[in-house]
Amino acid sequence: MTFSIHGLPVARGIAIGRAVLVAPSRVEVTHYFIQPDEIKAEIERLRVARDAVVDELQRMQAEMPKDMPPELGAMLDVHLMLLQDETLAYEIRRWIKERLYNAEWALISQLEVVVRQFDEMDDPTCASARPTWSRWSTACCGT
Repeated sequence: MTFSIHGLPVARGIAIGRAVLVAPSRVEVTHYFIQPDEIKAEIERLRVARDAVVDELQRMQAEMPKDMPPELGAMLDVHLMLLQDETLAYEIRRWIKERLYNAEWALISQLEVVVRQFDEMDDPTCASARPTWSRWSTACCGT
């Protein structure tokens, strides 16, 4: 089976070899403290962003061509499970309620905890969940 990735070239030609991460996977977001009376609105903003990403992934699943490898559908399923995980959502809300972090900061803070846990599993497949974090935090920003 051949798997190809398409994107913008940074140099001429074709390269065959091991892929190496050059940029850190950490997503940069704005960090600011909210006021206690803003907690409810911030949690709602987080929920709306999560729902938007869930809708986007479900739409991608529905529009996926029939000849796509089943692994791609399974990867989207994993992303959806993580986004809909109540334990994860609870912990993110806790960052907002207890530390008064804005939604993006709370999300990234908790997801850094989760990524560390994935990294400790020493399983390269776990790294595939990281793009979802980025999309969720982008949705919080409204972009």
